[in-house]
Amino acid sequence: MERSRIHYQKTKEQRKEKLKLPEVQKKNREWNLLYNYGLTTENYNLMLKQQNFQCAICETSDPTTKQSKHWHVDHDHTTNKVRGLLCTRCNKGLGHFGDNVELMNKAIKYLNKHNGEINVNNIDR
Repeated sequence: MERSRIHYQKTKEQRKEKLKLPEVQKKNREWNLLYNYGLTTENYNLMLKQQNFQCAICETSDPTTKQSKHWHVDHDHTTNKVRGLLCTRCNKGLGHFGDNVELMNKAIKYLNKHNGEINVNNIDR
């Protein structure tokens, strides 16, 4: 048992380094797209081309953030149907609202009502 643990610890760094190799990252990305969303790399690239290489919501052309360097595959969590490709910010926004259209509409009404200003006269004291 001890020998097995030592071997695991010894090879742990090697496995971590291997995951950093571009060819391994590419293969993992391809597997993830296919396994999680049923998308081939060709499907993914075609979707991105159809979106003019932009986020389907905010239309930014740069998906890169500190957390991710790829477009996020947006999908319906109930049906698992792919809807489009999003930047990290838009993907997280939808996620925070739980894909709840009614809640997002309430947020839009709230923003429109306040137009980015705080009216201290409307605060109950």
